[in-house]
Amino acid sequence: MLPNRACFNGACWTFAACNGTSSGQSHVPEKETPMNAATIVQAHRDHVLFPWVAQNSARTPIVMDRAEGVYFWDKTGKRYLDFASQVVNMNIGHSHPALLTALQQQAQTLSFAHPGAATDIRAKAAAKLAAMTPGDLNKTLFTLGGAEAIENAIKIARQYTGRHKIITRYRSYHGASLGAGTATGDPRRLYSEMGVSGFVRVHDPYAYRCPFGYAPHGNPQIYIDHVIQTIELEGPQTVAAILMEPITGFNGVIIPPDGYWQALRDYADRHGILLICDEVLTGFGRTGKMFAIEHYGVVPDIMTMAKGLTCGYVPLGAVSVRQPIADYFDEIPLGCGLTFSGYPLGCAAALATMTIYEEENLVANSRLLGDYMAEWLQQMKAAHPSVGDVRSLGLYGVIECVKNRETREPLVPWNARPDEMGVMSEIGSRLLQGGLYTLLRWNWLFLSPPLCITRAQLDEGFAVIDEALAIADAACNESGRTRHAPGSEQEAVTTSSRGTTARAGHVGIIGLGTIGGNMAANLLKRGFKLSAYDIEATRADMVTAAGAMWCDSVQAVARQADVIITCLPGPQQLEAVMLGEAGVLAHARPGAIWLDTGTNSIDTMKTISTRASECGIASIAAPVSGGAKAAETGTLSMFVGGHSESFEKVKGVLEAVGEHIYYVGTFSNAVIVKLLINYLCFVNAKAIGEVLSLGREAGLDLHQLVTMVQSSAGNSWVMEKVVPALLKDGSGPGFTLNLAFKDARLINELNTIFATAPLESGKRLCEIFEHACSVYGGEESFVSIIHAER
Repeated sequence: MLPNRACFNGACWTFAACNGTSSGQSHVPEKETPMNAATIVQAHRDHVLFPWVAQNSARTPIVMDRAEGVYFWDKTGKRYLDFASQVVNMNIGHSHPALLTALQQQAQTLSFAHPGAATDIRAKAAAKLAAMTPGDLNKTLFTLGGAEAIENAIKIARQYTGRHKIITRYRSYHGASLGAGTATGDPRRLYSEMGVSGFVRVHDPYAYRCPFGYAPHGNPQIYIDHVIQTIELEGPQTVAAILMEPITGFNGVIIPPDGYWQALRDYADRHGILLICDEVLTGFGRTGKMFAIEHYGVVPDIMTMAKGLTCGYVPLGAVSVRQPIADYFDEIPLGCGLTFSGYPLGCAAALATMTIYEEENLVANSRLLGDYMAEWLQQMKAAHPSVGDVRSLGLYGVIECVKNRETREPLVPWNARPDEMGVMSEIGSRLLQGGLYTLLRWNWLFLSPPLCITRAQLDEGFAVIDEALAIADAACNESGRTRHAPGSEQEAVTTSSRGTTARAGHVGIIGLGTIGGNMAANLLKRGFKLSAYDIEATRADMVTAAGAMWCDSVQAVARQADVIITCLPGPQQLEAVMLGEAGVLAHARPGAIWLDTGTNSIDTMKTISTRASECGIASIAAPVSGGAKAAETGTLSMFVGGHSESFEKVKGVLEAVGEHIYYVGTFSNAVIVKLLINYLCFVNAKAIGEVLSLGREAGLDLHQLVTMVQSSAGNSWVMEKVVPALLKDGSGPGFTLNLAFKDARLINELNTIFATAPLESGKRLCEIFEHACSVYGGEESFVSIIHAER
């Protein structure tokens, strides 16, 4: 027999890669022509049925090309952050080398074995799973996926109990096969009815949309009583099992209150009813524990698993049963069977995956990063009036979008058709445009990244979500908008989150003259997301051609931006844009930063500053041309730039700034620069040190941190120094210090010190600046101020 040929029952197949002979003829394989994205999509439209959609209305799919870790790339080379773990199954991340190696080794040894055979790989995978699952869930029937697991769990429960009825929930999803589809509660079950009999549905413990009357924290006892009363009315003696997801998945991430599962376990035990936990979606670390039911300290009688078992590398599902159920089938035939039960490649993937969970501490990472994701979700709720509720456990969460927070009206209807998705479709498009892939369903935006994700990658994803939610905000009823005054509990949530979380920023520019145009061009080059508006619509081409988004109103800019830059020449234009019901401040998110680059008067700034505080804007920046004039007023909430003639006036300006957020100076007088540094050292040395340390972590040297261009060339210092600093630090407390030094000796000295002596404390920062000033030739009297005030 030729080495590259296989013969079975007298028939011969020649492998495509061989040059052997068949029927005496040489076979040379034709070179395959690579398919481009358009050809691939068309081939799908010609030969593939897409699930759950009318084929002619199916959206053009992403043509996936390759994947690694938490990212995948399409055929054009665009990278996407996978915030969905594909279908909430890629828990360990894409292309994990250990799992790929395990599959390769198993394929070379044994690719398939009939289900009645015994293999070492199935023995090892089953034993590992028994050790990993809670309680005495000791025996497993392997399947090819979650729906098959549910089908067989139902069959086992009915066979074991001799009863027929199964209790499920209305907001549930258990699979697309006939039995699992009928068990499902959500509208997808309609495709399966009247397929399998015996299913009785109950309401979910959905606090935000409680069918028993809205209460902010739900009605825990009513939820329990409702399930029990339903079973009593059906007759407990007729009920084989209660089949539920520990946490409702694709129907809204509904998290039952503590006591719910414990009460159902107790009732089931008293009436001989089995408890079936569908852990297909929530299992294997997704919620911060290996299995979601472990949050409640309950051991189910039957547990179904799939997605995270092999993370989609090859298909595999599982049904695990407690020992008494396993013992029952010692003498009675198990009425279940599958060709691929115990599929060796699937078992190899499962064993490798379970090992990866343990060795890489992915469950702990899900718990820790889940807490961090929960902070982000609370920030989204505080910042966006379109966010009615957020729910999460571990690295599984949802943002529920509404038209109005008071009425809780969903942003799109329940079971919305594709043509009714409207704003949510726009949000989905914006997420993909921003390089984020996640799952949207009706008015829910789901968050389920791989368990190996990092804080920085979560930041990256939520920055895109933050921007996309501005579309939903624009669709909200005004009565649904919520404004929080600075210092309030709600406002504190927003600013504290932003202050401790690095984010990619969205900049809005209003006014596209020479200054605004230069800013837009430079910000786009630096990778910032940008929205722009100008009274001259002809300037839209300039913005959209560069890759930014043109908005048709100042409100649209304000709703999306983290930093709002106004490039307007005078007080009348500025007041018209900023104030009133149609102005920026009426629509900007709490915690946004306003940066004016004009030459407006102190009185104008004071008026707008007062109004901004009422609207919950965390900081105001007002570059004025006269530092002395600003010092004389002593009332401005934020001061940026200016020229001063004496130390007393600089001191007055600083006292006017007080403890507000940002101070950016552009002083040309070198002596005043030295005095300003000295004064800031004992006014807020800790804050300066924190900001400079942030800059150093970001790879900036001191020259970049303390130098900015003092010229009229399109206010380049704003786009090069101020905006990146604001976006880097968010809008939390702390100073961003940018100073123009004209003497190279001082710059070099500071660079040398900074490179060799990390900033460990505010005191150390004082010493560095003190030394730098002495090198530069500063007066001793100013050095003594540091000692006196420190």
